[in-house]
Amino acid sequence: MNIFLSLIILLGIQICIVEFTRKKGFKYDFFSVLNFIYVLVYVVTPLYYTAQSEISINDATESLFYSILGYQFILAGWILGQKKRNKTRILNDDQKIKIDKKWIIISIYAFWISIISFTILTISRGGISNAIAQGALSRYSIEEVESSSFAFLSRIVALLPFLSLIFFYFFLKRKEFSYPNKILFYFYFSLSMSVLQAFISASRGGLLRIFLMYLLLTTLLKANINFKKLIFFCVFFVLFVSYGKQTFYAVSNYFYSGESISESFNYLNDARKTDEQSKGDLIFREFSHPSLSINAAVKYNEVDGRYTYFRDFTWSILRIIPQRLTTFLDRPEPINVINTHQLRNNFGGGIPPGLIASFYYSLGTIGVVLGGLFYGYLGRYLNDILIVKINSSPLYLTFFIYFSFFYGFFVTNGDPNVYIYYIIFPALLIFIGNKSLKFR
Repeated sequence: MNIFLSLIILLGIQICIVEFTRKKGFKYDFFSVLNFIYVLVYVVTPLYYTAQSEISINDATESLFYSILGYQFILAGWILGQKKRNKTRILNDDQKIKIDKKWIIISIYAFWISIISFTILTISRGGISNAIAQGALSRYSIEEVESSSFAFLSRIVALLPFLSLIFFYFFLKRKEFSYPNKILFYFYFSLSMSVLQAFISASRGGLLRIFLMYLLLTTLLKANINFKKLIFFCVFFVLFVSYGKQTFYAVSNYFYSGESISESFNYLNDARKTDEQSKGDLIFREFSHPSLSINAAVKYNEVDGRYTYFRDFTWSILRIIPQRLTTFLDRPEPINVINTHQLRNNFGGGIPPGLIASFYYSLGTIGVVLGGLFYGYLGRYLNDILIVKINSSPLYLTFFIYFSFFYGFFVTNGDPNVYIYYIIFPALLIFIGNKSLKFR
């Protein structure tokens, strides 16, 4: 066995040892999701392609080095982020019900604000048909699609999956309330809108994440694993990862040009040569870009001698503001555009760099060290705050699950310009909600 395989296997073993030997404040935590994704992206996927002889050992050396280095400093940041937790305030049943009822009201208000924003945004795009039509066509750059002048409202619409998870929590506990029909209405309405939004944005990950969060919340609340649902989700996951792009494209193209769904599906399926590949190729191809992007980031610096100096992380906050209000500022080129050009030598589509490559684009080796430390520290800080909340009321499981997913899955994305839209308004809603829930 060569040293490359030995080191990458050792990284996988280290991550497993860390995960199964450390103490957690809950059954799983933010770092559990990160560990799972890190093993999948930086260990299992490279091993798979190495076994298939599709990766040159020489080409993979830099990717291996920085993926190992990055994990060490993320782990160090996680350990440094540990702090003495505030004493958990145990609430009685009446207080817990009071929290639930207030969050129902808060969630309903937020939901209707999201629906109003969705309606305005959809009308500005020419209706639901046109909005769906622009989905995959815009995302995959197959057609030139104009951006709506109300595109900034999509930031608020991104609240829908988060609210859907909260309503799902109330759906599971509906027997404890005197208005179960109201809860049913908001759960099914929010679920429908979340699925519709996933089709409009052509997001496979967004759609899969909704049902995976539902499954995890059910498991944690009921303290048991429903193996039938788990098996069903696993089958659905494999099929949707394999054929999700074709599905989104076919639906979008049907609304855009009236072309048969089956014809559009078969066209993209043939273009991607999906049926000619094994299921392993189809799955691992979706997780190969973070490792490839590390090499691209190294070459970017070697050829151009430039770094982004973490500007994507600072500018991602400003991107929430409508662009026409910040015309006096020179917006930098997003990291996914730079990364796509490095990998494909063109600007078609958008390939996110993954966490470690994003740090390398920012400041090279120093960027991987500093970024890893900060990311680990931030995750531990947020993790411990939410665990204290969960110990006082199970409602906070919804917040914990939602943010732990984005924390872990950011490993495979690494583009804050995309993720900021999913977390900023849910974080703001939690802040507002907690301010109104203080007991005297």
